[in-house]
Amino acid sequence: MSFDWADFLTLAHELSTSPAGDQLREAKLRSAISRAYYASFHHARNYYKARYKREPPGSGAAREHASLPTALTQSGWPNEKQAGRYLSELRRYRRKADYKVSPMPDDWYAIQALQLAREIIDILQA
Repeated sequence: MSFDWADFLTLAHELSTSPAGDQLREAKLRSAISRAYYASFHHARNYYKARYKREPPGSGAAREHASLPTALTQSGWPNEKQAGRYLSELRRYRRKADYKVSPMPDDWYAIQALQLAREIIDILQA
């Protein structure tokens, strides 16, 4: 049985509902943003492979994270262009959540990340 990457989006939602007094709130919000990104990234990657019958350009670790949104954005299909733009924006949120010490991500970033991830997944139904 293969892993369902959409489960990361479910987990992201659970993490993002951390109450204000939770000692792990910042860690949960950061993790929610990151999981939302990975749910949509892997969905987009699988979509690309199914649609184009090949690996996305720049396959291999960090290069693929930059090249997949670009490949989608440069396609001739409006839905793929939109998904590529959203994925690029969501990647910026994920990088802030994973690497920036400050400022702390707030509810707005987590909500935006979840919405962008859901949009990407909905747009790119394989």
